[in-house]
Amino acid sequence: MKPFRRTTLIVAFLIALLVGLAIPRFTKTAPSEGWLLIVLLLIPLLFRRAASAILVVCLIGILAGYYRGGVFFETTTPFNDLYNEKVVMRGVALQDGTYHESGQLEFDISSLQVVWPAEAGLPGKIRVRSFTPLVLRGDEVVVSGKLYPVRGGRQASMSYATVERVASNQNAVETFRREFSGGVRNTLPEPNASFGLGLLIGERDSLPTEVSEDLSKAGLSHLIAVSGYNLTIIIRLIRRMLKKRSKFQIAAFSVALIAFFVACTGGSPSIVRAAWVTGLSLAMWYYGRNSKPLVMIFGVAAITAWLNPYYVWGDIGWYLSFLAFFGVLVVAPTIVRRFFPDKKPHFIVQLIIESFSAQLMVLPFILLIFNEASIIGLIANVLISPLVPFLMIGTFVSGLFGMILPAAAWLVAVPVSFGLGIVLSLATFFASFSFAVLSRSVTIYDVMLFYGIGVAVLVVMTHKSHGRKKYFNLLE
Repeated sequence: MKPFRRTTLIVAFLIALLVGLAIPRFTKTAPSEGWLLIVLLLIPLLFRRAASAILVVCLIGILAGYYRGGVFFETTTPFNDLYNEKVVMRGVALQDGTYHESGQLEFDISSLQVVWPAEAGLPGKIRVRSFTPLVLRGDEVVVSGKLYPVRGGRQASMSYATVERVASNQNAVETFRREFSGGVRNTLPEPNASFGLGLLIGERDSLPTEVSEDLSKAGLSHLIAVSGYNLTIIIRLIRRMLKKRSKFQIAAFSVALIAFFVACTGGSPSIVRAAWVTGLSLAMWYYGRNSKPLVMIFGVAAITAWLNPYYVWGDIGWYLSFLAFFGVLVVAPTIVRRFFPDKKPHFIVQLIIESFSAQLMVLPFILLIFNEASIIGLIANVLISPLVPFLMIGTFVSGLFGMILPAAAWLVAVPVSFGLGIVLSLATFFASFSFAVLSRSVTIYDVMLFYGIGVAVLVVMTHKSHGRKKYFNLLE
């Protein structure tokens, strides 16, 4: 039997590693060091280049992931003793505090250090709600209150907390971010300004409730989550706009743009994942190497989950990010190769295909978690996604004008505000349909069946586009 190619083995290892990282979430145990010895004994078998090597690769990945996840799980056990107890913690605010519907200021803190009842460091982040004065991102705070367990990306929550700001970390990046946000708000009217900032840097907490609800019903909430999808399409737009420039100039500008996004969003998990995927893709393009989408997707997933197993244990945003990436980087190119075999489609057509593919990939998972999903979002995103890159650039230019040349800002504000207003009006229009939201309970087996059929369809489409010799082109 012909040995598996190196790329196939890498993808198999990455998937197995993710599976291994997930195991301690259910077993709630940590493996002994003996597992590492087993891994070391298996490594020499890889060099035999036999077809059975994929089994060895998968076993190594699972054992390595299980060990890492188990060790990390042990660091989380102190949470169990603190739940439903009053605690005092020290941490760093991850974002500016925003007011919750209860009237409390809400923000997340990380770099957790328990001060009382016993000193200890904890991984992850917790949500804090308090009637405290404004807390800014980067502020070091001491919070006191009762700790409660929560689901999702946070490890706990604390309401009606007492908060004390003990230090401030307002560096040049934070100063620029606040001044830039002020420049956008001085240039554009509300709610267009808040929506534009949501598109560009993920500031969505200032959006009116009814606007947020319309975006959710229309399946457009991801637009204001500064997701990897947004960053991917805008980098591609930049490459097309600068196609007459040198590779170095395009790469340098793109890297600067990625750095700007990461800095302005405070290194939020979604934009860091996007930066990893986009940066790797950019590096492969710059050095003239063919990027393998599955290697990039599962590679970044494995790296982020290895650093923080909480992601694979229950961070919904982490799963949605990589499902959307799979749609953009795997499903969409397969559709393009199948229906546009001789030439590349127009940029707008490609955006429509990518948007549809991303929405299709996340729909079953959203139904599984929330028991409802926007089905009209498939149509809404197809119509609106071509406008997103231009509105993001327009909002950026508006913010710069608002900071530097406020007297001339109206020159930019008029077309940008008009475009943002059209998108919000379309969101309201789509959300008004009674069938906009599908309410249905699905099981994990239904979701697995959907994705299984999807993979089979992709294989068939790849086979028809490339022939039998490149049957597994997506892997190899």
